[in-house]
Amino acid sequence: MKLSLFQRIKSVNKCLSKLYTAKLPSFLALALCITLSASALANSDNGAMSAIASPHFDIFRVAEHAVLPASRKIYVKDITAEFSASWKMEFGGQTSKNYKARVLRDYSKVLKAHLEDKLAESGWKVIDTPEEGVLVVNAVLKDLYLEGPQKLTREHVLVSNIGKSSILVTVDGADKNPIFEIEDRQNISGFDSFFVEADNAINYARFNTVMESWASKFVAYLDLTSSEYGTS
Repeated sequence: MKLSLFQRIKSVNKCLSKLYTAKLPSFLALALCITLSASALANSDNGAMSAIASPHFDIFRVAEHAVLPASRKIYVKDITAEFSASWKMEFGGQTSKNYKARVLRDYSKVLKAHLEDKLAESGWKVIDTPEEGVLVVNAVLKDLYLEGPQKLTREHVLVSNIGKSSILVTVDGADKNPIFEIEDRQNISGFDSFFVEADNAINYARFNTVMESWASKFVAYLDLTSSEYGTS
């Protein structure tokens, strides 16, 4: 059955209860819920995806209508990761193929793990193999930029900022059409007011924190939209 998200958003209080569960800051949760409720009144036309202003993501789009399964089964595809073009120009020749492959593999795996963990914590049944008629999560870690990568020369690198990256996550409905999409870009900060010697452990730890935050907020938004569509 096709259901309209904007016709199913019933109240700010219901929305807030879901976002508080994800431990989002209360004033941001309230802003999001008010925005969503206003959109429920302002957007009634059929269309592919509607952009809604979000305090948590640069881009937040929701399908006006969706085909959802009756269950809360969900499958997370393997994550694609890629360095930014500017990083490859600056550091591509100064880093080994093994290093670059390891970073992309490790960062992809930890992002997928966070997504699956947060989904499971929120009551979703995360499945290991794709099935017909379930929700499918497609995620891309884009424009990855490490200020202090491991160079071939093994020289010490002092940085005040760890790096930056973008994320794009799309959820496909039971009919394989996108129903939900978020995109965001974050600078991964280092240490205030002084430089630190970058290494693999520091880089990984700081990016890991940001990816966990992305996953938590993504699941909070997915819970809100899917419950209003009627998934149970």
